Amino acid sequence: MYKTANTIRMLQILYSGGVVKKRDLAQELETNERNIREYKKELIMAGYDILEHKGRNGGLQLDSASIIPAARLNREQTDAFLEARDLVHTHSSFASMKEFDQAVEKLFSSVVPSPEEDDAILYLSRRRRDPRQTSTLHMEVCRRGIREKKRLKLLCRRRDGRMQEYLVEPYQVF
Repeated sequence: MYKTANTIRMLQILYSGGVVKKRDLAQELETNERNIREYKKELIMAGYDILEHKGRNGGLQLDSASIIPAARLNREQTDAFLEARDLVHTHSSFASMKEFDQAVEKLFSSVVPSPEEDDAILYLSRRRRDPRQTSTLHMEVCRRGIREKKRLKLLCRRRDGRMQEYLVEPYQVF
């Protein structure tokens, strides 16, 4: 097996609970104990807390506190959370901005998208006459593109009157 596959398989074994000896992990993964240490490093770098117990009954154990179930937020909850994040960014005096951004990133990296929102590109098809409503709609689409890591297709009128199509990958709303 390859390193990535073995690392994921090791996570699955540790996820089942209890302390697992390195020797048993090595046998299960058909590798040696030295590779188990490498897989452990990979899991730690990915954000999992792997506890190592020494002694006769020692081994590795996945810290249950490091396992966060995937968030299942609906669109309104997600938009509310992103709006709150934007509001926090307007206050430069907020001391824990970096930690807050890291927490937001962790949360949205674990969000499971719903099947109906699995488009490769987001489209903005509705037109509104009120600029405030149009701006709000544009912000919604941009936030959704950022959240779902998707490209936006923009159709813009150039100065010469011709329409030009752009694909953009948004990363922040100002």
